[in-house]
Amino acid sequence: MSKISPCKIKYGKTYIYYNLQFSNRKTLQIAVYPDKTVLVKSPLKSSINEIQNIVLKRAKWIKKQISYFKKFEPKTPARKYVAGESHLYLGKKYRLKIIKTFSIPISYLEFDWNPFHPK
Repeated sequence: MSKISPCKIKYGKTYIYYNLQFSNRKTLQIAVYPDKTVLVKSPLKSSINEIQNIVLKRAKWIKKQISYFKKFEPKTPARKYVAGESHLYLGKKYRLKIIKTFSIPISYLEFDWNPFHPK
């Protein structure tokens, strides 16, 4: 495997960031991954200008793929940690129950079901 170089190209008002890798191949490959990284694999004899022109030509598709993967990101709102707020834990939703006590000076989190102490 050859060295991967980070690159960017301006498309409209935004930039497309991609990693460029030269390899022993005949065609250029553009891949967009679920973590929204873009990898461009190019033949060894390709010039930077040729690569940038091809990436710019495919920029609309790249942006479309990135926005497609953004749909699958978790949309977790900012937590306020108030009583009754629901939290995901091990794939299940649990409601937060806040207990005010004067005997124990620290706060703790209590679930109806405790995975660490099976019944």
